[in-house]
Amino acid sequence: MTYEVKKREKTIDGLQNDIDGLQKDIAKLADAKQAVANQLEATKSNLTEREAQNLELDQRLQAYETAYEEMTNAKEQLEMELNELSRSLTEKDNVNRRLNEQNTELQAQLEFEMQKSKACIIL
Repeated sequence: MTYEVKKREKTIDGLQNDIDGLQKDIAKLADAKQAVANQLEATKSNLTEREAQNLELDQRLQAYETAYEEMTNAKEQLEMELNELSRSLTEKDNVNRRLNEQNTELQAQLEFEMQKSKACIIL
């Protein structure tokens, strides 16, 4: 073989090695591309799941807020009723106190009248 043929064979061998290397790189890139695609699909799935969870949490939060508002309104209503009952109880206590005072005065008057009556009977 001549020098030229050997040189061309080395060039061909070098190019073949380059092609083999490029084919390996292409295979690695294809694998990496598939891995990225799988990762993207998993991310999309997770995102969809989280969006569903967020929607559920939003609905639960809205239900809690509604329940809280209803409880606050009920509490305010109960506080108003309690205030009304407290006023009513105070009024009843005042009436009872006045009636007790009147009763005491009437008992004193009755005692006085009975003493007067006894005095009249004795005379």
